[in-house]
Amino acid sequence: MKKTINICLTWHNLNSENYGVSALAITHIELILKAAKLQNLNVIVSTFGTPDTKTKDTRRQLEIKHGITITHIDLSPKKELKRLLTGKTTSLSSLKDFDVIIDLGEGDSFTDIYGMKRFILLCLTKIVPIFNKTPLIIAPQTIGPFKYKISQIITKQLLKKAFAVFSRDAKSAVVAKELGAQPIETTDVAFSLPYECKEKKPNNIGLNISALLWNGGYNEKNQFNLTLNYQETTQYIIEEFLKRGKTVHLIAHVISDSIPIENDYLVCEKIKDRYKNNNSVVLAPKFSSPIEAKSYIYQLDFFAGARMHATIGAVSAGVPTIPIAYSRKFIGVFGALGYNYTLDTYTLSESEFKEKFFDYFDNKVDEMSKRVDEAREIAKQQNTGYVTHLEKILLSISQHNQNSRT
Repeated sequence: MKKTINICLTWHNLNSENYGVSALAITHIELILKAAKLQNLNVIVSTFGTPDTKTKDTRRQLEIKHGITITHIDLSPKKELKRLLTGKTTSLSSLKDFDVIIDLGEGDSFTDIYGMKRFILLCLTKIVPIFNKTPLIIAPQTIGPFKYKISQIITKQLLKKAFAVFSRDAKSAVVAKELGAQPIETTDVAFSLPYECKEKKPNNIGLNISALLWNGGYNEKNQFNLTLNYQETTQYIIEEFLKRGKTVHLIAHVISDSIPIENDYLVCEKIKDRYKNNNSVVLAPKFSSPIEAKSYIYQLDFFAGARMHATIGAVSAGVPTIPIAYSRKFIGVFGALGYNYTLDTYTLSESEFKEKFFDYFDNKVDEMSKRVDEAREIAKQQNTGYVTHLEKILLSISQHNQNSRT
C-alpha cells in the first residue's frame, strides 16, 4: 500500500490574479507530484494564501490533469483578526493538520521591502508550523533583502528551525548563509511552467507593462526608488520599436479587478487608447492563466517586461528577453543562469537605460538567443535536481510518520 503525505503549500494560489503567483503554484505542484510518484507516495495537496479568485479555473484544470483534489485555504488578515476576536478557529490554526508545510512566499515576499505588515504575515505561516513541530520547507524563493535589524533577527530564527531551506538565486543563498542557514541553491520553479507552441509571428515584439511601477508603487510615491520615469521610458520603448517597423504587443501579467493599482491590463488599455488607430500596437488578450500568457509570448521574436514571471515565461519559452528590474530578485535569478541582460530601474539613469536597451535589441539578439537556450537548459537541470531533493524530503517525512505510528 502506498504511503500518504498530507502537504500544505503556503503562499501558493493557483487562481491568483497575479500570474507570477499562479505560475509558481502550478509548476511547484507538478514538481511535487513528480517527486512523490518517483517514490511511490500518495500526496494530499492543499494550498494556502491570498483569497482565491472565483472567476478563474486553473485549480480545477490541474485537478483534472492529475486526478486529484486540491483544497485552497484563504488567508485574509482582516478575516483572521475577526475570527481571533470572536473566538473562532483561524486559517493559521489549520496548519497543525498537515504532515509538512512547504512555504514559497509567493516567490519574493520573504523580505521587508514590501513593508513590515506583509513581512510579519509571511512569517506567521512559518512560525506556526515550527511551534507545532511540523516540518517546514522553505521552497526556492528570494530571501531578503532585509532593511531592518528586527527582520534579520526573526528570519535567522525561522531559517535555523526550518527542515530545509532552498533559494532560487545566489544572492539569496548568501543572505541565508549570513543568517546561519545552509541553503540549497536551485532556481525559480516557474521555468518549468508548461506552454503551447503556437505559430510564430515574425517582427512582433512583446512588452509587459507593470501597473505597480506605472502607478509609483503601492504608496504611489515611487515606492521602489526608481531612477527613471517608468511611464516616459515605456512610451519611448514603444515609439522606438515602431520606428524599427515592429509590431508591439502590450502584455498584462497581473490582471486584478480587485486591486486596480496592480492591474497591468488597465494600463495596457490606456496605452492602446493612445494608439487606437495604429494596428502596429496590439492589446494582447486578457489571459485566463499564466500558461495562456506564456503560450502567447512564445509566438513573439523578442520580449521585455517588468513583471519577473512574465520574463521568466519568455526566457523559458526561448524568446530573447530584456528583464526590466525594480529589485535585485531579477539579477539574482537570471544571473544565476548566466543570462546577464537584465536592466535595472534603480541604478541606471534614464538615458543609460534607453541606450543599453536598444543596444541589446539592435546588436545582440543573436547572442541573446544563444544565452536563452543555455539558460533554459541550466534551469531545467536545476529543477530536476530540486525534484531529487523533494524525493528525499518526502520519503524521510513518510518514514518518520510511519515510525511514529508504530
